[in-house]
Amino acid sequence: MCGFVSEVTDVLRRGGAEEDQLRAPVKNLIQVLGAAMGLPVVVCGEVRLPWPRARPDYGVDLSGVGPGPHSHVGYIEIERPGRGALRSIGRGSEVTPPGRSGRSRRSWC
Repeated sequence: MCGFVSEVTDVLRRGGAEEDQLRAPVKNLIQVLGAAMGLPVVVCGEVRLPWPRARPDYGVDLSGVGPGPHSHVGYIEIERPGRGALRSIGRGSEVTPPGRSGRSRRSWC
């Protein structure tokens, strides 16, 4: 984690779009964690999902598992610092985080 924190701190100091600056450190973190657990992790950028018509920043797969749904682990959507993420999803709760509208709101639905 120290390496991740150091990398994030360094890239955010350089300026630019904050969310975009987090992409490389997050990808590196997922790969390091996968290697530490002995998992053959593959991180693919900008994966298009036909439903719910979203494009998360990353898709995470396990290589060598074979084609099909079992190789897909999940998806990662990165938000800029301060934007926040949904803290809880429960029965009857709002699915879309406050402050989201338009395309950003649809990507959470």
